[in-house]
Amino acid sequence: MDVAQYEAVRALILRLLDAAPDGKVLVQDIVEQAQLELGGGRHPLFPGGRLQNYCRYTKVDLEARCEIERIPGASPQQVTRWRK
Repeated sequence: MDVAQYEAVRALILRLLDAAPDGKVLVQDIVEQAQLELGGGRHPLFPGGRLQNYCRYTKVDLEARCEIERIPGASPQQVTRWRK
């Protein structure tokens, strides 16, 4: 994953969180939206294939950087903006 791919997925995740009425988004919904917007050759950075791993790697990195956090006990997994 190069920097441009990371930034594209990061922007998508943060945009979805900012647009969510309650500030929470299912990780599954992030993957689905990324596939709709960026996958299937719709974006030159992602010429084909699935974007699930791109989303998960970026999500974990954003958690480590304290930009987002998981909702404790949520199943299926949800994330929100860092609140601490």
